[in-house]
Amino acid sequence: MPGKSIAIVGASGVGKSYLALKLHELVGGKTYVLPGKAFPGKAFLEPEWHELPEYVQHAFSTQTNLLEAHRWFRNQAVAQMMEAENIKKSGSLAILDTFLQTNIFFAQVFLKGEEKKTMLRILRKDLKRLAWPDAIIYLKAEKNFAEEKRRQRGDRHEVSEANKKGNARVAKKIGAFFSTRTDVVTIDRTDLDFDDSKTLMNIAKKINLFS
Repeated sequence: MPGKSIAIVGASGVGKSYLALKLHELVGGKTYVLPGKAFPGKAFLEPEWHELPEYVQHAFSTQTNLLEAHRWFRNQAVAQMMEAENIKKSGSLAILDTFLQTNIFFAQVFLKGEEKKTMLRILRKDLKRLAWPDAIIYLKAEKNFAEEKRRQRGDRHEVSEANKKGNARVAKKIGAFFSTRTDVVTIDRTDLDFDDSKTLMNIAKKINLFS
């Protein structure tokens, strides 16, 4: 199988990380899933809330110093894309459970004034110089589905009223951008079970995972 990079995007709570893990398992652990937790076969997932730096947790919990928190996530996303490209060149498969483009939507919603302008300028320059994934999966889901998943997860920065509204706005921006692109595979997440082998194989076929 030739090298390839795949990104999974969608609203917070729709199951991007879990799908990345299941696709990793589907190819026998020979996939790299970036970044964060290690699984057999050098698979990595985005860090959980308690694994974030304290200053990032504090920024989201208090809604202060948000620029530094967004900068941290930007640095992580850039590192993902650069590592994914190297993995692809080595002939392996890289799956990212996020994508730098979505950072733009979070900055547009949660930052203000000069901080917003600064971060958007940085992110847009990054996207121009970095290679995009070979395939992008957009996980589409109803608002209530994503909200319930975030509530079950219990991350404080995602269940506050201010962040509920912000996440809903980000989800709309993600949908408006990715659902109109011909190079994006849109999958309705609401009624899918990623533990079902047929469901997983159908997704793999849609993104030409084994070709």
